[in-house]
Amino acid sequence: MENFPFVLICPFSAYPTPQFTWMKEGQILNAAINPYVVITDGGKRLEVKHAQAEHAGKYTCIAKNEAGESRKDFLIDILVPPSMDSDLTSQLTVHENGSLILNCSATGNPFPSIIWLKDGNELELDNNYFLSSDNIQLEISNVEAHDSGTYVCIATNVAGSSEKEFIVDVMCKF
Repeated sequence: MENFPFVLICPFSAYPTPQFTWMKEGQILNAAINPYVVITDGGKRLEVKHAQAEHAGKYTCIAKNEAGESRKDFLIDILVPPSMDSDLTSQLTVHENGSLILNCSATGNPFPSIIWLKDGNELELDNNYFLSSDNIQLEISNVEAHDSGTYVCIATNVAGSSEKEFIVDVMCKF
Protein backbone atom coordinates (compact mmCIF):
# COMPACT_ATOMS: atom_id res chain seq x y z
CA MET A 1 0.00 0.00 0.00
CA GLU A 2 1.32 3.45 -0.87
CA ASN A 3 3.08 5.28 2.00
CA PHE A 4 3.31 2.11 4.08
CA PRO A 5 6.48 0.06 4.60
CA PHE A 6 7.20 -3.31 3.13
CA VAL A 7 9.87 -5.78 4.24
CA LEU A 8 11.48 -8.61 2.29
CA ILE A 9 13.47 -11.35 4.03
CA CYS A 10 15.99 -13.39 2.10
CA PRO A 11 15.14 -16.99 3.10
CA PHE A 12 18.62 -18.49 2.80
CA SER A 13 21.07 -19.55 5.49
CA ALA A 14 24.26 -21.49 4.96
CA TYR A 15 27.70 -22.24 6.26
CA PRO A 16 29.92 -20.42 5.69
CA THR A 17 27.64 -17.43 6.11
CA PRO A 18 26.64 -16.11 2.69
CA GLN A 19 27.01 -12.60 1.39
CA PHE A 20 23.62 -11.15 0.47
CA THR A 21 22.92 -8.88 -2.49
CA TRP A 22 19.60 -7.28 -3.36
CA MET A 23 18.56 -6.30 -6.87
CA LYS A 24 15.54 -4.51 -8.32
CA GLU A 25 14.71 -5.20 -11.97
CA GLY A 26 18.23 -6.61 -12.42
CA GLN A 27 20.02 -3.56 -10.94
CA ILE A 28 21.97 -3.88 -7.68
CA LEU A 29 20.38 -1.94 -4.82
CA ASN A 30 22.84 0.05 -2.77
CA ALA A 31 21.32 1.40 0.43
CA ALA A 32 24.02 4.10 0.56
CA ILE A 33 22.73 5.72 -2.64
CA ASN A 34 19.05 4.66 -2.48
CA PRO A 35 17.55 6.61 0.43
CA TYR A 36 14.26 4.68 0.29
CA VAL A 37 15.99 1.31 0.95
CA VAL A 38 17.26 0.03 4.31
CA ILE A 39 19.19 -3.25 4.33
CA THR A 40 19.82 -4.86 7.73
CA ASP A 41 20.35 -8.22 9.47
CA GLY A 42 23.59 -8.88 7.64
CA GLY A 43 21.94 -8.11 4.32
CA LYS A 44 19.06 -10.60 4.72
CA ARG A 45 16.40 -7.94 5.36
CA LEU A 46 15.35 -5.24 2.90
CA GLU A 47 12.87 -2.56 3.97
CA VAL A 48 11.21 0.25 2.06
CA LYS A 49 9.77 2.57 4.71
CA HIS A 50 7.34 4.66 2.60
CA ALA A 51 6.40 2.65 -0.48
CA GLN A 52 5.51 4.58 -3.63
CA ALA A 53 4.19 3.32 -6.97
CA GLU A 54 7.71 3.41 -8.44
CA HIS A 55 8.87 0.88 -5.81
CA ALA A 56 6.75 -1.84 -7.45
CA GLY A 57 8.60 -4.46 -9.44
CA LYS A 58 10.77 -7.54 -9.19
CA TYR A 59 13.22 -7.68 -6.29
CA THR A 60 15.83 -10.43 -6.15
CA CYS A 61 17.82 -11.61 -3.17
CA ILE A 62 21.10 -13.36 -3.95
CA ALA A 63 22.88 -15.40 -1.26
CA LYS A 64 26.43 -16.37 -2.22
CA ASN A 65 29.28 -18.20 -0.51
CA GLU A 66 32.13 -20.54 -1.54
CA ALA A 67 29.65 -23.42 -1.96
CA GLY A 68 27.47 -21.61 -4.48
CA GLU A 69 24.69 -19.15 -5.04
CA SER A 70 20.91 -19.09 -4.50
CA ARG A 71 18.37 -16.55 -5.71
CA LYS A 72 14.85 -15.68 -4.63
CA ASP A 73 12.55 -13.33 -6.56
CA PHE A 74 9.85 -11.20 -4.94
CA LEU A 75 7.18 -9.51 -7.08
CA ILE A 76 5.97 -6.36 -5.35
CA ASP A 77 2.82 -4.51 -6.36
CA ILE A 78 2.07 -1.24 -4.58
CA LEU A 79 -1.62 -0.48 -4.05
CA VAL A 80 -2.38 3.18 -4.71
CA PRO A 81 -5.74 4.72 -3.75
CA PRO A 82 -7.55 6.61 -6.53
CA SER A 83 -6.78 10.27 -7.06
CA MET A 84 -8.12 12.86 -9.45
CA ASP A 85 -5.85 14.87 -11.71
CA SER A 86 -7.61 18.23 -11.31
CA ASP A 87 -9.78 20.31 -8.98
CA LEU A 88 -12.25 18.24 -7.00
CA THR A 89 -15.13 20.60 -7.87
CA SER A 90 -15.93 22.15 -11.23
CA GLN A 91 -18.67 24.65 -12.03
CA LEU A 92 -19.89 24.40 -15.63
CA THR A 93 -22.45 26.34 -17.64
CA VAL A 94 -23.89 24.98 -20.87
CA HIS A 95 -26.50 26.30 -23.30
CA GLU A 96 -29.73 24.42 -23.79
CA ASN A 97 -29.53 21.92 -26.70
CA GLY A 98 -25.74 21.99 -26.46
CA SER A 99 -23.58 19.08 -25.37
CA LEU A 100 -21.23 18.60 -22.45
CA ILE A 101 -18.45 16.16 -21.63
CA LEU A 102 -17.47 15.54 -18.00
CA ASN A 103 -14.07 13.90 -17.42
CA CYS A 104 -13.31 11.79 -14.38
CA SER A 105 -9.58 11.36 -14.90
CA ALA A 106 -8.74 9.10 -12.00
CA THR A 107 -5.55 7.15 -11.44
CA GLY A 108 -4.70 4.42 -8.96
CA ASN A 109 -3.41 0.87 -8.67
CA PRO A 110 -5.30 -1.21 -9.44
CA PHE A 111 -7.05 1.07 -11.91
CA PRO A 112 -10.23 2.28 -10.20
CA SER A 113 -13.78 1.48 -11.22
CA ILE A 114 -15.92 4.57 -11.75
CA ILE A 115 -19.59 5.26 -11.09
CA TRP A 116 -21.54 8.46 -11.74
CA LEU A 117 -24.20 10.10 -9.58
CA LYS A 118 -26.60 12.92 -10.39
CA ASP A 119 -28.01 14.82 -7.44
CA GLY A 120 -27.00 11.99 -5.09
CA ASN A 121 -28.51 9.11 -7.08
CA GLU A 122 -26.77 6.69 -9.42
CA LEU A 123 -27.04 8.07 -12.93
CA GLU A 124 -29.58 6.34 -15.14
CA LEU A 125 -28.44 6.28 -18.73
CA ASP A 126 -30.90 7.33 -21.41
CA ASN A 127 -30.71 8.68 -24.96
CA ASN A 128 -28.94 11.86 -23.78
CA TYR A 129 -26.32 10.30 -21.47
CA PHE A 130 -23.38 8.34 -22.87
CA LEU A 131 -20.51 6.78 -20.91
CA SER A 132 -17.14 5.87 -22.40
CA SER A 133 -16.27 2.17 -22.18
CA ASP A 134 -14.14 2.80 -19.07
CA ASN A 135 -16.75 5.17 -17.52
CA ILE A 136 -14.17 8.00 -17.39
CA GLN A 137 -16.18 10.32 -19.66
CA LEU A 138 -19.82 11.20 -19.33
CA GLU A 139 -21.29 12.92 -22.37
CA ILE A 140 -24.60 14.74 -22.12
CA SER A 141 -26.07 15.59 -25.52
CA ASN A 142 -29.04 17.83 -26.34
CA VAL A 143 -28.82 19.37 -22.87
CA GLU A 144 -32.14 20.41 -21.32
CA ALA A 145 -33.07 22.32 -18.16
CA HIS A 146 -33.58 19.08 -16.17
CA ASP A 147 -29.92 18.21 -16.83
CA SER A 148 -28.88 20.98 -14.40
CA GLY A 149 -27.61 19.59 -11.12
CA THR A 150 -24.66 18.11 -9.30
CA TYR A 151 -22.86 15.24 -10.99
CA VAL A 152 -20.30 13.25 -9.01
CA CYS A 153 -17.89 10.64 -10.28
CA ILE A 154 -16.62 8.20 -7.67
CA ALA A 155 -13.43 6.24 -8.37
CA THR A 156 -12.90 3.17 -6.18
CA ASN A 157 -10.32 0.41 -5.84
CA VAL A 158 -9.18 -1.88 -3.01
CA ALA A 159 -6.90 0.87 -1.66
CA GLY A 160 -9.62 3.54 -1.30
CA SER A 161 -11.79 5.98 -3.19
CA SER A 162 -11.89 9.54 -4.46
CA GLU A 163 -14.59 11.68 -5.97
CA LYS A 164 -15.00 14.72 -8.16
CA GLU A 165 -18.03 16.99 -8.31
CA PHE A 166 -19.38 18.84 -11.32
CA ILE A 167 -22.02 21.53 -10.79
CA VAL A 168 -23.85 21.95 -14.07
CA ASP A 169 -26.06 24.94 -14.89
CA VAL A 170 -28.10 24.90 -18.08
CA MET A 171 -28.85 28.29 -19.62
CA CYS A 172 -32.30 28.15 -21.17
CA LYS A 173 -33.52 30.20 -24.12
CA PHE A 174 -36.61 32.31 -23.61
